[in-house]
Amino acid sequence: MDKKVNKNGATLVFSTHYSEILDEFKRNDGIYIVRNIGGIAAENLSGILKRNDIKKSEVYDSDFLKGTVPAYKSYIDLKKVLISMK
Repeated sequence: MDKKVNKNGATLVFSTHYSEILDEFKRNDGIYIVRNIGGIAAENLSGILKRNDIKKSEVYDSDFLKGTVPAYKSYIDLKKVLISMK
């Protein structure tokens, strides 16, 4: 967002599971969230979350956005498979 650093207006596209990095962005309109609600889709966070005064990482991790946190059963099933592997 700093024009002194980003002189040509480049766009950074990245994927992460480190939700706390979302808190580094001041605005919601530059963040797209991938969710699985009847199919996988990328949505602009500003269309989902109207407030900028709360921590985006907490919103993401709490599943307030729906479809961003794995289902508990899926998590347990994966954990069992990983434990059984040698």
